[in-house]
Amino acid sequence: MKKIYYDFSKIGGSGIFAKQFIYKDDIIFRTKGSREIIHAYSRKFSPTGPNWVAIGKKRWLVPDSASAWSYINHSYNPNAGFNGALTVVAMRTI
Repeated sequence: MKKIYYDFSKIGGSGIFAKQFIYKDDIIFRTKGSREIIHAYSRKFSPTGPNWVAIGKKRWLVPDSASAWSYINHSYNPNAGFNGALTVVAMRTI
């Protein structure tokens, strides 16, 4: 059973929400996509660039459109973070 679902956020746009308790250090999701190598961020890639995940120097993962990554939001008080380059885990109970 998936631990998360996507819905409209009260703050604005869409977001990821918990279906059940997710405990500290639990895996929430793993990002999947195709790898791209670029040398500099450019306007050519700007429509998709903000959704990229840095996986190394000048190496980026472009997440699949159905990936939970597309719905992740920034927070000054985060409850999730990375464990490695592609795995998002709970930093506290959600």
